[in-house]
Amino acid sequence: MVKLNKYQLLNSTKGLCFTFSKIVHKNPFPTFISGSVLSPMSEGGCTEFVLLWYFHRRSGECRPFVYGGCGGNQNRFPSRQECQKWCHE
Repeated sequence: MVKLNKYQLLNSTKGLCFTFSKIVHKNPFPTFISGSVLSPMSEGGCTEFVLLWYFHRRSGECRPFVYGGCGGNQNRFPSRQECQKWCHE
């Protein structure tokens, strides 16, 4: 999981090229995932600016988003590979 500062976050919108600052040692990932990946992406509250991945139900793809660090729902994953593992198997 990667934490972005505000400058990096603003620059990251250009082609989804993210520059990472530091690893965050929190664990915002769900330990139990069921039909919750059908929930729409939720950025959550707070301002941690963490790059995560969610499953976009309509397209069937895993897509990146910036998670706020608290709240949200269980449709969030630390990597594209982890999202695909849960959502495409």
